[in-house]
Amino acid sequence: MGIIDKLFGKKSELSFERFSGSGVCDVCNKGIGSGEAYLVPNDTFYASKKYRERMEQSGMLFGQSVDDFIAVTRSMDQTTHSAVCLDCIYMFKN
Repeated sequence: MGIIDKLFGKKSELSFERFSGSGVCDVCNKGIGSGEAYLVPNDTFYASKKYRERMEQSGMLFGQSVDDFIAVTRSMDQTTHSAVCLDCIYMFKN
């Protein structure tokens, strides 16, 4: 049983590709190395209810609505996927 199965139960519904680079988690900014995160397609990333809730609770919206923040962030995003660490991947479970 893999780590994702342990986090979510028997058979994980996640089918994300492992992130093979290094950088930071696009949710929490935690440093990540090769294999320590997953690539979440941007349509899934920006549509996640749990991600939106986290943004609302973070206090980092500076007076913007979550929808406005996500619209601006997404318009500047030049990638097709977001790197998400093992601590944050639960937000994107199907």
